[in-house]
This record gives sequence, C-alpha cells and structure tokens, in this order.
Amino acid sequence: KGQAKLDGVDQWGTLNGSERPPYETMLHNIDSVRKIAALRFKKWKLVIGRTYHGRYDRWLGKLSTSRQDYTLDAVRDSAAGRAIQDSAASLPRPPVMLSIRKQASIYCPSPPSEDKSCKPHKAPCLFDIEEDPCELTNLAKSHPQVVRQMKAMLQKYRSVKPHN
Repeated sequence: KGQAKLDGVDQWGTLNGSERPPYETMLHNIDSVRKIAALRFKKWKLVIGRTYHGRYDRWLGKLSTSRQDYTLDAVRDSAAGRAIQDSAASLPRPPVMLSIRKQASIYCPSPPSEDKSCKPHKAPCLFDIEEDPCELTNLAKSHPQVVRQMKAMLQKYRSVKPHN
C-alpha cells in the first residue's frame, strides 16, 4: 500500500551496478511518416533514414573540451546526486567520481573513411557499439543477417499502434 502503480521495470540494480540490464533491446526512435528508425540490440545499433534533411548525417568534428562545466559539487547537488544520497547508497569519493567520468567519456579520433561511413538515406547502417562507440564504421554490408534480424524487430514495433 502507498506505492504508485507504475508501468515499467525497476532499473535501480542496473543503475547502481549490481545487476545486468533487464533488456537487450532499446528502440531509440521510429517514425513511419518520415521513414526513420534507430534500434539497439545487444552490441548492435541499426540506423535507417535521414533526419533534418541530412543535416546531421555526417562527421560533425571532435567535441570541444576547452570548456569544463563539470564540477563535483554540481554532480553532488544535482537531482540525481541528491536521489543517490537519499537512498541507501552514497556518492563515491571525488577521485572515484572523476575516474568514473573518464571511463564513461568517449573520445572519437577522426572522421570515418568514405567506404565505411554511414549513408542512412541510401541504405541501413549497422554499428558495433561496443567496439565502435563513435559509430565510425558501417558494418551493414559485412553483417547482412544482423540487419535483416533488426529490420524484422523494427517491423514488430511498427505493428504496435501508438497509445496517444
């Protein structure tokens, strides 16, 4: 009694690192009108179609690291930091927090080669997110069975009518 009836799965064990994620699939987006979709399944990410007239379908350059807006005080005082402090857990010590941030940061070295780049308006793009988190190498041609499997998964998602 007193607990809200929520539609979802408790993710706390995953967030605090004690459990594996309960899902292997994440639907990033799906839009049948604009014919775009992005789906993650295990280590794979499938991208179909272009958005915003292709404005972002290219290498956008390295992320600037000249500005450092990240402070440990801001993390501690954030809503997430306060929620962790209010739970049975506690925030890690500052050196551990900085180490976690470094481990979670992704640094993309250079633009993709033309033959491996993603052109989602021409054909689906497939990335191995574990090996290539910067999504530089399109593996769709070398893993057509994965592309077919993930396109079939997208079809199942499309068959479900939206609730709104």
